[in-house]
Amino acid sequence: MRSRHPAQFPAAVLGRTNGWPGEKWLDIREIQNANSVLRSSMDGRLDMCKQKGFDMVELDNVDGYLNKTGFPLTAADQLYYNAVLANDSHARGLSVLQKNDNEQIPALLPYFDGALNEQCNQYKECTTAQNGSFGLDQYIAAGKPVFQAEYKLTTSSFCAADNAANFNGVRFALNLDDTLSNPAGSSGWADDRRAGDTLCPGPPARPGRAASARRCTARGAHFRWSRPAVTAWAGRRRASSGRPAPR
Repeated sequence: MRSRHPAQFPAAVLGRTNGWPGEKWLDIREIQNANSVLRSSMDGRLDMCKQKGFDMVELDNVDGYLNKTGFPLTAADQLYYNAVLANDSHARGLSVLQKNDNEQIPALLPYFDGALNEQCNQYKECTTAQNGSFGLDQYIAAGKPVFQAEYKLTTSSFCAADNAANFNGVRFALNLDDTLSNPAGSSGWADDRRAGDTLCPGPPARPGRAASARRCTARGAHFRWSRPAVTAWAGRRRASSGRPAPR
């Protein structure tokens, strides 16, 4: 996990920078301690999202064990950390999406309500068939949604694959600043003019249900996403909240 505001964390848990200004990796092992300061800090962020009325959260960069963090993190350390924060999200009535750490999807699947991915089509790493033992398609098989964002690919080059996999695919401007807009007539794909983001076509929203949902991210950006899949599973989002984190 990374910290965008290092001053909020004890110096002992701050590791190397991760390439983003003002951000550092954290020693996620600290969350295993009784009265964990790190857990208290992260739970405070979840409380903020709940107070602001968000429907769901995504926990970004939860794959420190695969990066040069400055700490000897293991896959088991990461699994425990991710599961704890997923459970803490559910305890606040929030849905929680897995982002990063796709290698541990089979173990994390019971804890998360769906997945959020960036650029899996660009890097050809969306499915189990592509990766070997893990893939975002495992969420679909479990009846949970996958929200998939691309930045560099045109919709004509990835929407067919996302539709075939039953992913909710969108092309965004990299800065999430609503500057990208491909009118439906020019590309053949639907255009969400409210947000300026190009959506892959999918099933229409059910009558009487909201057309979009807010998402609270670690970078503080919120944007709109087609919501039919979100509303379909919202009532089941607490199903895994009582599952203890693995040791």
